[in-house]
Amino acid sequence: MPHPDVFKIPQVEALDEYLSGTPDELRATYRHALDLMSEYDDQPLSEITAHIERANEAKDATQRLPRDVGTASHFYEHWLADFSALGGKNVDRVFRDGYTTAIELAMSGDEPLPIDTVWVSGVTEDFEIHSAAGPRQISVVVFVPLSQEEFQASILNAK
Repeated sequence: MPHPDVFKIPQVEALDEYLSGTPDELRATYRHALDLMSEYDDQPLSEITAHIERANEAKDATQRLPRDVGTASHFYEHWLADFSALGGKNVDRVFRDGYTTAIELAMSGDEPLPIDTVWVSGVTEDFEIHSAAGPRQISVVVFVPLSQEEFQASILNAK
């Protein structure tokens, strides 16, 4: 079995930035994230990315948003579509369920906790997300069924 790789890509770093901050910022961010997932429940997650793109372009200051690290079409084509490197791995459902669980866990205490994500490749054939609560943060581990090289190539080829 190949040795697993633990890594972050720019999109994950942007997500970590977005899912950190003061308790008040986290409360607002988590409520907004859950609202967006609910609003776009019957659509691919790339539609949330498109929503964020539009808000960033409009310089919408009413809500704290993640920084722009890619397009909705890129997200769909290289993460969610059946023809993508992760096609058939239920990425959309797993992302929704995994981050909903992580956010709910982060909000379950007296003060909300930030969320930090790492990606691990080479240990499973499925796309999985697992959360663990610690005293200072919620750790999210995303298991990617591609080697780091395959995954990075699929992302790089998308740009």
